[in-house]
Formats: sequence, C-alpha cells, structure tokens
Amino acid sequence: MIYTRRGFIRILDYYFDEPTVPMAADIVRYNQWSYRVPGHACTEFYTVLLDLCRSRDALLNAMKREARYEIRRAGREGLAYEYYSDPDLSTIDEFCGFYNTFAAERGLARAPRTRIVLVCESGCLRLSRVSLKGETLTWHAYLTSGSRARLTHSASLYRSRTDAGERALIGRANRFHHWEDMVRFQTEGIRTYDLGGWYPGAEDPKLLQINKFKEEFGGRVVCCFNCTRGVTLRGRVVLSVRSLGWK
Repeated sequence: MIYTRRGFIRILDYYFDEPTVPMAADIVRYNQWSYRVPGHACTEFYTVLLDLCRSRDALLNAMKREARYEIRRAGREGLAYEYYSDPDLSTIDEFCGFYNTFAAERGLARAPRTRIVLVCESGCLRLSRVSLKGETLTWHAYLTSGSRARLTHSASLYRSRTDAGERALIGRANRFHHWEDMVRFQTEGIRTYDLGGWYPGAEDPKLLQINKFKEEFGGRVVCCFNCTRGVTLRGRVVLSVRSLGWK
C-alpha cells in the first residue's frame, strides 16, 4: 500500500490483491488486481509472471536456450551487479539521469522522480544496475509489495551504441541483470517476479519485440485489472476532469 498526496488530493494505492486498510482518501486505486473490483472503473492489464518459489535450476531450465547461454556468458565477462534495497536520493538521481537519457533516445516520458521518491519513502522501491569496468550498462527499478516485485522501469545504453559487439554485450547484460534480480529477490522471500507488462495486440512491432524478449524468461502471461474509484466528491471531480483529457 502506498498513500500519497498530489496537491490537495489524497490517493491510496493497493497492489496485487494485498489486504486493504481503511484510510481517508479521495481516490483509491487497485493496481494489478486479479479481479474487477465492484463499484470501480476497471481496465485490463496484461503482464508476465515468474514463480520464484522454484529452484534456480528450474528457473533457468524454463528459460529459452539463448537466454540461458547469454546469462552464463555474461557471468564470465566480469559484469558487476549492484542492488539497492533502500536507495538514497543520490542513487535515485543517478538512476533518473540514466533513464532520462535512455527515454530521450526512444521518445519515452522522463522518469517520474517525485513518484519514485514517494515509492521509496513507502519502503517499496528497489533499484539495481549492471556495469562493466565502472561503466553502467543497465538500470532496473522495481515496486515491491507483499511477495511480488514488479519491474517499473528498465533502461540500457543499447540504442546509443552502433558497434555490433557492444550492442550484443548490452543485450547479454540486460538478461544477466534480470537473472541477478530474480536471485536477489528469492533471498528476500519474494515469490513472484513481474516483468511489468505485456502487449496483447498484434500491430505494434516495437512492443511485439519487447514481448519476444520477455518470453525468453519462461514466465506466464496473465490478465489482471487496474481499478479506480473516486471516494469523495473531490476525488470524483478530479477523475472526471482527467477522463476529459485535461491535466
């Protein structure tokens, strides 16, 4: 659960079917719920889940052969993995700076630093990165709640490199990065690794390519629901304005 204020609006976020606690809020959101919450506006959300209760050998064996090969090769190339269970502001700023460079190259939105800090203050943020000889190659950001870790942001230097060898190295680093995150979360008692979304369509080639990458890890695609309700008049007005496309 994450409780935040955006101006005069109080927002209560629940995640992954966690137990609910009565709190005063203007807007309540049920994120990635397994069912449609009655009385709420709900939209479908697809994602890929991996069961971390399995042994590490079982996790690896469920992956596609290429992914296993890339992970093992990366482990022999001297890549360094770093994990931050309680990142400080300087680490968050380092992540945001890296992600914003990546986002500019791909035409994506910048990292929502304010939201990331709020997630951190709630004790739900995890950051990790992989580097080689002091140069950061990839960053991952996760929201953790209960027994699940959900990837929220992933960034790499892949697009900024033109050398085929360097791009291949970064691809290996990213697969190695996901594997090391899984292993780390296992040690923390996390039971589900959430790859943070799945494109259910068939038209967008870029999103289909991302799907293909996520398929390599051998998870299962599930449909869940994001449900929102304005609890107070103030909350209902804000949601109504947003539905009209106003900011």
